[in-house]
Amino acid sequence: MSAGFEYGPPPSETVVGTRDLLLTRYLTALCGLVGVEVSEVMGRGRTQRIVTVRHIAQAVAREELEYTLMEVGRFFDRDHASVINATTNVQHRLQYDGDSWFFNVFDAASSAYLNVFNLPFKNLKPKQ
Repeated sequence: MSAGFEYGPPPSETVVGTRDLLLTRYLTALCGLVGVEVSEVMGRGRTQRIVTVRHIAQAVAREELEYTLMEVGRFFDRDHASVINATTNVQHRLQYDGDSWFFNVFDAASSAYLNVFNLPFKNLKPKQ
């Protein structure tokens, strides 16, 4: 007997609301590419897999879309210090870290950005 319930992850619009439709579209595309639910990224989970996606998404919003710390924090329901930490962490890992999951997510983030905004990253780049 079904009462109209849907089982599974909630639609991204119900997780992030209508705070920023372009950033929501980007985050949905990124999560789809890496196989993580938007609700996990927006939630409080602290597994390395989820934190990596969350940090990269925050860094993209800050560095590529040039949102203020407060705007990024408001979207992700975090404070500005968490956004600073995420952005610093991503910049450091782009320069010094050889973690394959991080670079897989970063490549997916770059692809999602290109698909949603039709532009390549201009500020976030790995060390050559």
